[in-house]
Amino acid sequence: LQCILPDVLNNEYVLYAIAHASNEDIFEFHGCQAIISLGWSQAWLSASVDSVLSISLAIIFAVITIFLSRAEPASAFGFVLLGTAAVLVTV
Repeated sequence: LQCILPDVLNNEYVLYAIAHASNEDIFEFHGCQAIISLGWSQAWLSASVDSVLSISLAIIFAVITIFLSRAEPASAFGFVLLGTAAVLVTV
């Protein structure tokens, strides 16, 4: 397939057409399976890192929320410290 259509594996229009195909029988073709397998083998690491970072960020914000909800109202330093930590984490 690569010899017939050069650079077809890196063409976003081909991937979009496969993803939005109205007929699911397209996934039974070996060429389509090869394109999807190659795309996933190139993208799995960044998708995994993105998922781990999103989960870590959610856990950090949950911990910050727990600390802020249990903090004494008179302790403004704790709020400033945790707010600064939240800003630093998101940057």
